Amino acid sequence: MFAGSIFAPRDATDEAEQLTGALFERTKILYEFESEACAYTQIQALLLMTLWNGDMSCHKGPSYWLDVAFSTAERIGLLHDENWPCDSQSFKSNMWCCLYVRDRTISLGSRRPPRMPVNKYPDSILNRMSDTLHKYDEAILENLGNASVMLTSTSQGQSLMLFKELVRLSYCVGAILEYLYEGAWIPIPTRRSSLYSLAPKCSISPSIRPSCEKLLHSWIQFLSLSAIYHPPTVPLDVEGQSAESVFLVHKAFLYLLYLASMAVIYRTGTQSQQSGSAPPNMEGLRATTSQIRKVLAELQDMGLLQFLPGASVTILMFAVEASLLDLQGSDTMVRRQAMLNLYACEEAALHLMQAYPTAEMAVLKTRTARANLLGLVET
Repeated sequence: MFAGSIFAPRDATDEAEQLTGALFERTKILYEFESEACAYTQIQALLLMTLWNGDMSCHKGPSYWLDVAFSTAERIGLLHDENWPCDSQSFKSNMWCCLYVRDRTISLGSRRPPRMPVNKYPDSILNRMSDTLHKYDEAILENLGNASVMLTSTSQGQSLMLFKELVRLSYCVGAILEYLYEGAWIPIPTRRSSLYSLAPKCSISPSIRPSCEKLLHSWIQFLSLSAIYHPPTVPLDVEGQSAESVFLVHKAFLYLLYLASMAVIYRTGTQSQQSGSAPPNMEGLRATTSQIRKVLAELQDMGLLQFLPGASVTILMFAVEASLLDLQGSDTMVRRQAMLNLYACEEAALHLMQAYPTAEMAVLKTRTARANLLGLVET
């Protein structure tokens, strides 16, 4: 959603982090000071707040705001579509899908069980969305300046199509987490406590992983041609704040989320074992890491990397963790490629830190790995 900040006028001293931070602070007022009585507007504000990836020492995290949004949605009956009045189904389906997407992406990043049930396929909700394009008053379009290009009929249609594809991909993410992982208390030795998080299931049917892969392949196979990410052959007018730049960012995020979902499958191993964990599918992990690195590098070259949503930090961490696994191997060529991947991930993380301070985790992991490796070489 912050891809739209590409249109925000800024001085030379302004940074993307300041822009997103200002949006967060203004949105938080709607909830914390109870200045908004409408529950649906409260949910919209809370969903915006889940997108903040700033300094968590001063703010509550995305999971907290999502939990509050869910509680509000449950209270007003938003989660039970069978009770929706006919005259508000389109609006409520939009709200339901926003909750659905954030539930899945936050679960992927924070390793927590999804809140919304996996057996609820979103197509029944998507079918209730209105395809009617909105017409805006000329005064509104004039005040929006360059950003008004996002409200043309073409842009509205493209936005709706990309959003629906994100909802369908989120279903795949939830199914993968449901079938391959389970909630468990993970001990934290340094704190003498434990954390409730997702952990790979000890016993998985041999057919589950292929089914998860098939689910993702089916999604990308039937993906609309206009939603497929391709780097442009002609450089985009990024400084001119084009709608094409915004849509390219959204297409790239769709593809990156697909790759991260594949990485989740590969991390759980290649075979079923009744006891212990199966070894990761390293060949699959290397392929997805290579593609993630490629897309991030392309966006970086176009000056669009910092406009990815905060979930891109989660996706980057999958690439970092896969490369760290390769560093533990004995093959020299594999270890060398893993180190090159880590350098690329660190560079991408440094750019993402302009908007999302949590990207510092990726920087620390890559630098720690490099320091350890150099220490081994010196001895």
